Amino acid sequence: MPRALAPCRQPGCPQLVAGGGGCEAHAREPFRSPTWSPLPSNWTTLRARVLRRDRQRCVECGRPATSVDHLIARAHGGGDAMANLRSLCSIHARLKDAADSR
Repeated sequence: MPRALAPCRQPGCPQLVAGGGGCEAHAREPFRSPTWSPLPSNWTTLRARVLRRDRQRCVECGRPATSVDHLIARAHGGGDAMANLRSLCSIHARLKDAADSR
C-alpha cells in the first residue's frame, strides 16, 4: 500500500512527499565534515607522547591530565601534529567540549 502524501517538513514548501519527510530540495543529508576522519591508528602512541611532553599535567591549570585535546579541531582543519595537541585535566576538557558544542 503506498504511503500517504504529506507536506514537506520545510515550513512554507508547497511540495507533497510520501511519508512526511523533506522534498528533494529539503531532504536532510547526514552531517559529515569534509575533513572528519577517525582517530589515527597511532593515537595511543601520540597520546602517550603528548602526556609525557606535558609531564602528565594540564597545560591550563597544572592538575593531573586525563585527556589529550586538539587545539584546532580536526573538523576545522587541525591535524594530529604534536604542535596541535595538548594535555588537559577533566575539568578543562569538559569546558572545551562545552565551548566547542555551541
